[in-house]
Amino acid sequence: MKIEEGTSAELPFITGGGLSDRYNFVQLHFHWRESYFGSEHRINGEQYPAELHIVHYNSKYGSFNDALLHRDWDSD
Repeated sequence: MKIEEGTSAELPFITGGGLSDRYNFVQLHFHWRESYFGSEHRINGEQYPAELHIVHYNSKYGSFNDALLHRDWDSD
């Protein structure tokens, strides 16, 4: 899998590594707290003070808002 930077008019995207399509970058955001309960997910049952989400959408949908209308975006 690789993260590539497109032309100056494009945002970064992900391809390869078993992905059949191109996934365009939308945003990144953090979940955090001062305690060990900031992360949204757990690793081996452990929760951590922070977690980073890097959000992409499948380019076959044309836009992030259009991609939200399809259930294949939900990986949980």
